[in-house]
Amino acid sequence: MILNDAGKMVAKWYHELQNKFPDIKCDDSAVMPNHFHGVIMNVGADLCVCPEHDTDFDASQGEHIGSPLPQVVQWFKTMTTNEYIRRVRKSNKISARHRKSGKKSF
Repeated sequence: MILNDAGKMVAKWYHELQNKFPDIKCDDSAVMPNHFHGVIMNVGADLCVCPEHDTDFDASQGEHIGSPLPQVVQWFKTMTTNEYIRRVRKSNKISARHRKSGKKSF
């Protein structure tokens, strides 16, 4: 599939996740016409979140180490939405200028 400008922008921010969250690795992704799929690996996670038969186990220590997935997704959605809105506003301003000047915008 050949991506339009919006699709390229989504792909750009997807790969930018690795810079924002150093413990995240972005794997395969697919930008669809109206949604997005991406595989995110948390390479900084501690996979041992529930020690076996530990009598001193404290449930509050069962959290994994690394970037929480909801925070990663929220940042991605915020960045893509904000850039999309900025582009639409800019495009509308350009179109409005063309209408006022009598020029056709094709």
